[in-house]
Amino acid sequence: MIVTTRQEKDGIEIVEFDRAEFLERVWPHGHKPGDRVSIIGPSEAGKTQLGFQLLDAVTTPELPAVVLVMKPEDDTVKGWGRKLKFKTLKSWPPPLSLFESRKPSGYLLWPPHNLENFGATNLRMYQNFHRAVIDIYRHRKTRAGKKLDGMILFADELAGLDDELGMEAEIKMMYSRGRTMHAGIWGATQRPVDVPKLAYSSANHLFLSYMPDQSDRRRFAEIGGGVDSQLIEAITLRLPQYWWLYIRRADRTLCIVRA
Repeated sequence: MIVTTRQEKDGIEIVEFDRAEFLERVWPHGHKPGDRVSIIGPSEAGKTQLGFQLLDAVTTPELPAVVLVMKPEDDTVKGWGRKLKFKTLKSWPPPLSLFESRKPSGYLLWPPHNLENFGATNLRMYQNFHRAVIDIYRHRKTRAGKKLDGMILFADELAGLDDELGMEAEIKMMYSRGRTMHAGIWGATQRPVDVPKLAYSSANHLFLSYMPDQSDRRRFAEIGGGVDSQLIEAITLRLPQYWWLYIRRADRTLCIVRA
């Protein structure tokens, strides 16, 4: 249910949605294959949880997701992988037999880590993630000979892909040209200053949490699209933990999504 409305400056009312109601009534109707999504919030804001909840609402065997996992261990990712019945892969591409016999709604691409050799681990992640990005971008070639409605790339550590793995070119390609290919990129990051500007200036959907740093809040001015940056800054300064400001740039829709 809609919980309440919050009145901001200039008499603007911001609708607040219960999380379950937003996921059922708002999100599936606003998201389209190829849409770009950015989730921006500090540590412990619930970015991974929110990302998987959003995936749960829209992924199907015809619109599958590939989640790029950079951490050596992550209980939240494991739990959601089991719940959504995503297939865990150590390398990309998946075995052809997997495509033929089963049609999962998504994959966890989780290359093994060697904690004594970070260079080798990063190289392994880059090679597999790069292959996955290219396959997602040109996905219409098929899965077992059948066309898909689209694919979703979920980068839970967008800044890590950029800074640690040197994948800025792949990130920019997906944000700038993926939509026409129905290849959507969803990126989560702790700070807007740590990722390419396209991650928020070109995103169709943004989820912003409480941002304690003023320079981070001011970066939201670059969202553009007619969205009031001062209003965004004021709201994100006061959001409780696990609450999110949702922005749909196409029609400048704003609402608050509660925990």
